[in-house]
Amino acid sequence: MLCVVPPQFSSRPPKRAPKVPNRIRAYRLKSNLSQGDVARAVGATRAAVSAWEVGKSCPTLPLLFKLANALSTFIEALYPSLYEAARRPVA
Repeated sequence: MLCVVPPQFSSRPPKRAPKVPNRIRAYRLKSNLSQGDVARAVGATRAAVSAWEVGKSCPTLPLLFKLANALSTFIEALYPSLYEAARRPVA
């Protein structure tokens, strides 16, 4: 499942979903954990963790809760751009 961001001012959908910036790698390194450690903690593969870190895909909501818990932080800290976008008023 990719993180889907609405296309900016375009009537044509993008060929690829844009990457969503995240801080998963920073929090993982801060916690002195390897990608394999995180993968085991959340029940995913190391390749999945790698894809999340570079923005190729996003964890499902249940995995996102486990991921935040494994990294001793909040979901909002892992994906600050999505959190800020959700807080903006709808025009």
